[in-house]
Amino acid sequence: MFLYQRVWQSVRQYSTGPSSVIKNYGDFNTLAAEIRAIAKAQSSKLEMPDTQLLKSLNRTDLIHAIRKKHGGFVAVAKKLSLPIDTNAKSVDVNKKLAVRQKRRRERLIELNKHNVF
Repeated sequence: MFLYQRVWQSVRQYSTGPSSVIKNYGDFNTLAAEIRAIAKAQSSKLEMPDTQLLKSLNRTDLIHAIRKKHGGFVAVAKKLSLPIDTNAKSVDVNKKLAVRQKRRRERLIELNKHNVF
């Protein structure tokens, strides 16, 4: 068991991102420093980096920390006072959600017909 934990820690250390040091992104100051560094490096005007940019930089650790530990991209951008490019296609998003909800309703109706559970 101890050997498994040591192997997992070494794999995790190298798979989280470019830095070889595991950082505590639960601390907002650490996360803010990383985001500001990426924002400075990517554009002349300081903007909140989006999910696609962070994925292209292989920084899924930052995406996870922003979404799960700090309330999402909009909340983090507000805390950092960085402008954020929100989804301009909100109509498309609402359509997508409506279609998903309709599909789930139809699936529940079919399941209730057959008394599966």
